[in-house]
Amino acid sequence: MVISAMAAVALSSCVKTDDPSYFYGPIYEFADVTSITDDAVTYTVQQRNSLAYSMVRSLDPSLVDPEKYPVGSRVLIVYNITSDIPTSTTSATNVQLTDIFKAHTPSITKAQLENCNVGNVKLALAADPYRAGRYLNIRGVTVLGNYTYSCTVDENSLEQGTPHIYVAVTDETKTETTQEATSSSRADVTYVETPISVNLNPIWDKLVGHGVTLHLKSGDEGKEVTYTLPTIYEKNNNE
Repeated sequence: MVISAMAAVALSSCVKTDDPSYFYGPIYEFADVTSITDDAVTYTVQQRNSLAYSMVRSLDPSLVDPEKYPVGSRVLIVYNITSDIPTSTTSATNVQLTDIFKAHTPSITKAQLENCNVGNVKLALAADPYRAGRYLNIRGVTVLGNYTYSCTVDENSLEQGTPHIYVAVTDETKTETTQEATSSSRADVTYVETPISVNLNPIWDKLVGHGVTLHLKSGDEGKEVTYTLPTIYEKNNNE
């Protein structure tokens, strides 16, 4: 049975006691919807800082609307590992799915530095950004709104081996001034889970052997901040 690194740690920590029952969660993971049947929904989860992957399976497909989350969808899933569900007899680990969110998947484009930006909407982080497989994953929280999502890479930094990637959340109806004015009053706003997953495949060859600097509007008062991601060593699935 192959399970994700996070789930493996959780499971091993749960079964160290003599009590045959165990529970761990919630676990948040970005995944691809791999298959949907009458009995289960299976997801592929890429491992952090690796091209390895694992499979998890929910035995309650009623939680997933196949029209909203068809096979191939990029999603953020929330699940528990518990002794209350049957042990898997397949390569996928059975989990107790508790929630699912459609991930925003902006395409990455090359641009000159002056055209790279982080948008005008603050993206509060629920966890540190990370790379898994060939995806850059960001679990964020935003004020409920109708936003656009984009991702650019400074093409000069990419060619120089010091890639800088900018992920932007933008409210097209607001200027920077009005955004700052409304952000100071938070009493009547609704916050929502805002998962973002960027496919790095279009620039993968340029990223191998280098670390990545990620730019987001997630600092105090919505300031731009940077995150350094580990050096990428994998060229393909066999290395």
